[in-house]
Amino acid sequence: MEKNVGCKNGMWKGDNVGYYALHIWINKHKPKPGLCEECKQKPPYDCANISGQYKRDVNDFKWLCRSCHMKSDNRLEILRQANIGSKHSAEHIEKVRAYHLGKIRSKETRKNISLKTKGLKKTKEHIENLRLSHLGKKPSLETLEKMRLSQQKRRELEQRLSI
Repeated sequence: MEKNVGCKNGMWKGDNVGYYALHIWINKHKPKPGLCEECKQKPPYDCANISGQYKRDVNDFKWLCRSCHMKSDNRLEILRQANIGSKHSAEHIEKVRAYHLGKIRSKETRKNISLKTKGLKKTKEHIENLRLSHLGKKPSLETLEKMRLSQQKRRELEQRLSI
């Protein structure tokens, strides 16, 4: 008894198949390689059409990682163009700031934030806001020790430079 599969099935549409059904058929019939067929660095995620004609031909498709698929479809450039000059409104920035205000962050999160902002110059306004936010708060013993060491290093550097 023959199976009612493929072109033997009464519902078979051949090349007139829809977009999603064709991708399902390709996923079943084109073996998935270990790495992207374009960059050969990341595992493939998408089965991408090459010609743009969407034929029922496994050679007209490539297994690509998401990044290569978006590049081949020119979607990354379209996204970049769409985001040029877009900025958050002052109202949105204030909402985000208020949401994060007073949140207790883990040591790992604080470390990550510190690494991202290391070397960035702080504006006078930012420094003043920091000073005001710390008014009336007593520093921990650990912070006092760090401040003492920092002042000591600064004095040593000043002495070496003045010699």
